[in-house]
Amino acid sequence: MELATARLKIEAQAERQTDLAAEIERLRAALADAQQGRTAAEQQAAVLAAKLDACADRVSRAEARVEQIEQQAAKAAQAHEEARAAATQEARQVQAERDDARKVAAEAREQAARLAGQLEALTAKERKADERP
Repeated sequence: MELATARLKIEAQAERQTDLAAEIERLRAALADAQQGRTAAEQQAAVLAAKLDACADRVSRAEARVEQIEQQAAKAAQAHEEARAAATQEARQVQAERDDARKVAAEAREQAARLAGQLEALTAKERKADERP
C-alpha cells in the first residue's frame, strides 16, 4: 500500500514538473515576444523622436522666417511712405511670403503635436510593457 502511495506521489510530482516545464517555456516565449515588442517600440519611438526633432527644426526655421518677413514688411511700410507705388507692390509680395511662412509654421506645429502625441502613446505603451511581470 505504501509503495502504491509513493508511486502515485512520484507520478503526481512528475506531472507537476511537466506542467511547470511547459509553463516555463510559455513564459520564456512570452518574454521573448515582449522583448521583441519592446525593441520594436523603442525603434519606432526613436524614429518618431527623430521626426519630432526634424519638425521642431522646421518650426524654428519657419518662425525665424516669419519674423524676418515681418521685419521686411515693416521696412516695406516705411518705404511705402517714401514711394507709394513701388512700395505697395513690394508690401504685397512680403505679405504673401509671410502668409506662406505662417502656413508652413502652422503645419509644422500640427505635425509636431501629432508626433509628440504618438511618442507619448508609445512611451506609455512601453511603460506598461515594462510593468508587466
